[in-house]
Amino acid sequence: MAADEHIFRIPDEWTSSVNKLAAERNMLAGYVGDMAAMFRQQAEISQLSHMTAAMKLYDSEVADITTPLNNLTAAINSPSLLINDQQKSHYLSSDLVIGPTGAILDSASSMAANICSSTKGLLNLYVSELKALNENANGSLQLLGKHFSELKQDTLGEFGNKIQSNLLTFNSLIETSLVTSKINAEIFARPVDAINTYLVGTSNSFKEMNLLSSQVYSDIANSQSIFADSFLFKAPTVEPYSAMRASSVLAGFDDDSLERLSYESSDALLDELGDELELRLQKVNPELVEVYREGLSAIKSGHHGWIRHAGVSFRTLFEHLLRELAPDSDLSGFLEDAEKCKINGEFSRSSRLNYIFRKIASGSYSKMAEQDIKLAEATFFPSNDIVHSLSSPLSEKQMRVFCRRIQGSISVVLEAAGY
Repeated sequence: MAADEHIFRIPDEWTSSVNKLAAERNMLAGYVGDMAAMFRQQAEISQLSHMTAAMKLYDSEVADITTPLNNLTAAINSPSLLINDQQKSHYLSSDLVIGPTGAILDSASSMAANICSSTKGLLNLYVSELKALNENANGSLQLLGKHFSELKQDTLGEFGNKIQSNLLTFNSLIETSLVTSKINAEIFARPVDAINTYLVGTSNSFKEMNLLSSQVYSDIANSQSIFADSFLFKAPTVEPYSAMRASSVLAGFDDDSLERLSYESSDALLDELGDELELRLQKVNPELVEVYREGLSAIKSGHHGWIRHAGVSFRTLFEHLLRELAPDSDLSGFLEDAEKCKINGEFSRSSRLNYIFRKIASGSYSKMAEQDIKLAEATFFPSNDIVHSLSSPLSEKQMRVFCRRIQGSISVVLEAAGY
């Protein structure tokens, strides 16, 4: 056996995506730095001293965006950092690790490019504001200071808040991508024959969802219809994270492993959405709330066959939710050839999702939403051996992982429909 047979060689697509991430990070830092400098200059001219403190905060957060990206780069350059047991690092060469990780990185680089572009737009808008002030001041610093002081404080605050939101989103989603890569590597950094066939199948679907996520971010940038602080922008990164978290429970991860392979910010976001989910479903149709509760009760019961019982409830919930948000009467007028979009007399799920996502990045986002829903349902319809191995009650942490998985999928569709 050759000495280097098990040395893991970093795939080119990993390197190119990380390089793209680093380039976007540098441009993002440059744009925010330029705007911070202009804020600072204008604050000095117009004695808006409170802006100086705000700029120190933004400067600090610009520096902070280096940390998560460095962590991700280190893990890609030394892939053994993706797994806890480095003795298993030679299994990282499995296609089940290489493919999904590459897709995650590709999605993350598209997300970063979107945030960078958004921040550049903020910079250009602010420059236009300053240009108008300069023209009114006729070159007089005293008059410029007067005009600047008259500029509404909420306008300055709006610029600042958007900058801050972009930076925080960048940090959060890069960290989420790293954790997702680690979970996937932990699951599949083992001999393939030791991996359940169900998990192999979900890994392929997971890779497809991440590839679609990358396209979603590109489409969002072109349409400029979704803002970085909304869940719909974060979902293409957060939903793959929640999908892999659910798979890790099915793979037998204990509470300590679940704690280690988690990201607090994304968990908190999903918890926040979950807390509001019943009220949002109630606005669509009160009966949906009851079906949702049935699914949660099955998860919490831990009785034999709980996965299948929860699966039936959530599949029913998804199907009826799509019908409520995209009723047949509306689809008939929306689709060019309604009959071709039917299967056994029923409109396909993709046609309903296309309608629901019609006002945003409809093509790629509706496809990703469909894949996300399929993965969520598949979570609760695994092979028999997994069902038997999880017939005992779940821990509280394991239950939260499953609940977040479903809550995220439902939230994506509700958000797109305006609920």
